[in-house]
Amino acid sequence: MTSSVSRSWAVALAFVVAAAGCGDDEHAPASLSLPTPQALTTCATSDVALQSRLWVSGFNESFALDVDLIGGTTSGTVRVPPGIARRFTIDWFIDADGRTVLLAQASRELDLSKTTDDAVELTFADDDLTTTTCRAIDDGTTNGSTTVDVDGDARPVCDLDDDGTPNVDEVCAGLDPLGGP
Repeated sequence: MTSSVSRSWAVALAFVVAAAGCGDDEHAPASLSLPTPQALTTCATSDVALQSRLWVSGFNESFALDVDLIGGTTSGTVRVPPGIARRFTIDWFIDADGRTVLLAQASRELDLSKTTDDAVELTFADDDLTTTTCRAIDDGTTNGSTTVDVDGDARPVCDLDDDGTPNVDEVCAGLDPLGGP
C-alpha cells in the first residue's frame, strides 16, 4: 500500500439476508454505506469522476455503488442470499480514454452459511485496502486476474502503465495512469 492511502479506515456494513428456509428469490435488498477511503476523496479533482462497484462471489455482474465525494461515502443497494461463504470486493475506479482505471480495492470473505439473523455485518480493515495488488474481477470469481491487457501487453491491474507507480498516485498527482503525457 502506498503512503497516500495508509490512513486508517474500517467500516461495518449490514447485508440483509433472507430468513432461513426462504428461497433465494426472496432475499431482501440491503442498503450499505461505508466511508470512501480518504486518499481517494482528498485527491479527487473535478475532472475525474470516481466510481465504485461491489463484486460478490457467485454473481456474474457487480452491483453499482454511488460515491459521494463531498459526504465521503460509498453506498448502494445489494441483494445477497444466505447459504454459502461469499467474497465481497469493492473497486474504486475512474474511466479514462474508454478504459477502467482501478485505483483501490478492498476484499473480504463472509460466511453466510449458518446465518439465521436478518442482518449480518461485514467489516473492512486497513489491511483489506490495496492500491498495488488489485485483481481484475469481471465474472464474480473470487480470484480475478493480477494483470489486464493494455494494447497487447499484460499490465498490473493497479499500475496500467507498469511504471511502478500505482494508478491512484498518478491520478492524484494529475498524471496519466495510462502512461501518456
